[in-house]
Amino acid sequence: MAEQNSVNSQITDAVTQTAVGVVGESPSTALGIVYQLLSQSVGMAMQNLAGHQQSMQQVSTATTTAAVQQILAAGSKAAISPPIVLPPYVIPPYSIPSYPPPPTPTPAASSGPAGGTPTNTGSTTNTGSTAGGSTTNTGSTASGSST
Repeated sequence: MAEQNSVNSQITDAVTQTAVGVVGESPSTALGIVYQLLSQSVGMAMQNLAGHQQSMQQVSTATTTAAVQQILAAGSKAAISPPIVLPPYVIPPYSIPSYPPPPTPTPAASSGPAGGTPTNTGSTTNTGSTAGGSTTNTGSTASGSST
């Protein structure tokens, strides 16, 4: 015999719809909580800022009062002297530092032909034919000369 479901289908549908509603509303609920926390923290920051500004105004007023009292007390005791005028500060113009000129290269002693054309000082010997004949480049190496 098959087992019968003792729960009415309308009840299971109501529970399922409630669960779907909770799952569907949770992102918006979470975002609403985030916005409330953000607005509360910004409001507290503004209150702290206003309180700090009031405190600084009180300090400023007290400082001004003390300075005025000192000025009035000093003015009654001594003759007022003219203010000291300082000459304007002139900024000197910027100058580019002079560097010594780079050293000029000195010509190395060459064993080439007259006219200053250097010779091939490599370690290889090339022999080949050209249109006019054959050429041979000779040069010296550290161990001697090669042909």
